[in-house]
Amino acid sequence: MKICRAYSHCFLKFLVIFHLCGNIVWISLNNAPPTWDEANHIRHAIMYSHFFTDLTNGNPNFELFRQAYSDPYGPLLRMILGIIFALFGESVKLAQVFSTFIFICCLVAIYFFAIAFEAGNSRLLTSKTYWIASITTGIFSFSELVYAHSRWFLLDLGSTCFFLLSILMLLKSNWMQRRSYVLLGGLFAAFALLTKIQTIVYYVFPCLYVSTALLRKRKITDEQFLNCLFGIMLCIGLVSLWLLPNGIAILNYLESGANIELDHPRGYLNPFTWLFYFKLMVNNALGVIFMMILFYGVALSFFYGKTRCIKFSIYFFVFYYIFLSGVSNKDLRFYYPVLPFVILSGVSGLFVKNYNKVTSHILTFFIGIAFFIKIMLYLSLSFGILLPRSIDWRIYPMNNLDIRILNTKSMHPVSMYYQAEWDFSSLLNELNDLAILKGDEITIYSLINFEHVNPNVLNMYADLRDFDLLAFTGGNEKRSFERMEDLEEFIKRNDYILYTEGDFGPPFQWDKELHFQAQQLIRNKVSTNQARVIRKYIFPSHGIYDPALGQEVLLIQIFE
Repeated sequence: MKICRAYSHCFLKFLVIFHLCGNIVWISLNNAPPTWDEANHIRHAIMYSHFFTDLTNGNPNFELFRQAYSDPYGPLLRMILGIIFALFGESVKLAQVFSTFIFICCLVAIYFFAIAFEAGNSRLLTSKTYWIASITTGIFSFSELVYAHSRWFLLDLGSTCFFLLSILMLLKSNWMQRRSYVLLGGLFAAFALLTKIQTIVYYVFPCLYVSTALLRKRKITDEQFLNCLFGIMLCIGLVSLWLLPNGIAILNYLESGANIELDHPRGYLNPFTWLFYFKLMVNNALGVIFMMILFYGVALSFFYGKTRCIKFSIYFFVFYYIFLSGVSNKDLRFYYPVLPFVILSGVSGLFVKNYNKVTSHILTFFIGIAFFIKIMLYLSLSFGILLPRSIDWRIYPMNNLDIRILNTKSMHPVSMYYQAEWDFSSLLNELNDLAILKGDEITIYSLINFEHVNPNVLNMYADLRDFDLLAFTGGNEKRSFERMEDLEEFIKRNDYILYTEGDFGPPFQWDKELHFQAQQLIRNKVSTNQARVIRKYIFPSHGIYDPALGQEVLLIQIFE
């Protein structure tokens, strides 16, 4: 068992070093701008950075702190990055390195969570326990969308990490009997919610499960009750510091996010509603071979698995598969806290029975082959080596349902690094000169809303250059205008327009009708000399949802 533990720890170190080096190399080579959400998070980190810098200089700007803090996204990781920015300087690449560090912490959390979860209350560690922890962590780490997102400053991996750490602490509390671990569980739960408030959803099933188990025992000691109460109070107390002043904004954000019209299947009677997450898990995360291995493990669990670990993992997975499939806005990022349980339920099932040597070697061979293919895909998708970027093998078991056997052609979910410089300097410098000439802030309506060129990205680069007089806007949450007069008024509120004749956003853009209306209006104004073209730009073409860039982008001023 000691030998197995040593090999298991070595494998964890290999995963940490491999992904750390791979991400740092990719980040150093990549010059493509951030995406929508990442740019928004970095902007808030910059605000915190300026506040902390001013604070150390004895001139704190509390209004700046309030602007950064008053947001429906959790402040924790943004604030930590803001401190890092204040210490080491503000840059996109530093934010991405910080995100890599969060990813590494998430892998370590999954590893030790799997050990504690598999061992259970008996705390009996066996060779199988370490095998299960290693394989579970490895499969999660080589899930394409997971390591792709680890290179961008997003919040999902951070909330997943804190969620698993909170569950790990509660496991170590031995049914709430050890107060220090219960308090740590409450602290990490608060961190998870202060990273992303939606994480509260993933605590519903564990709370129901633990409550039911304790009530079934019909004996809850005063110590257990008080420990649980203290942990909950600690969590609520910390989260309320952010939740109370921002409650209305958070509710509006959650409501708007739930009502966004995307091209995701919906309706409980629609079979594709139930197959959508399965498709995403196969195509964008686990792959066919790992999914087959996990299916085999889950099947063994049903016939042979009697451990509480396996049952809880399967129930957790089924509960959230049903719940998340019913949500209209479906994204595999929402599945990150569930994914470790999906993998754990399958991997644990592989070890519920004893194998003879031949079967054991065959299973080990298939797992080894799966990891080998995943590593090859990692290098091919990230750096364009080993496999050509032209493979697209897929099957269609049903209409509109494609399952990728092997795919290196698509830029989704992993973008290869992009070395050409995305230079927004000429655009930002020109607009800043116009703002200085006006002597006041100017607003620029960006018709363009692609992955790497959008109002969030342009505002972020303006903030990095301390161009405080520039404010790029989008549709302001409007979907369309029924009256032309309202559209005219909306356009005239802006000093300048970033316009393109071609496509202006991805196919799933929820306010595309509004931008189409604006495009027609601006085109008419230019043709009738009611607007003038100040400058023409061409941005590079790169990214998953940027197929139309490389086209001409016009900076336009509308006449009164």
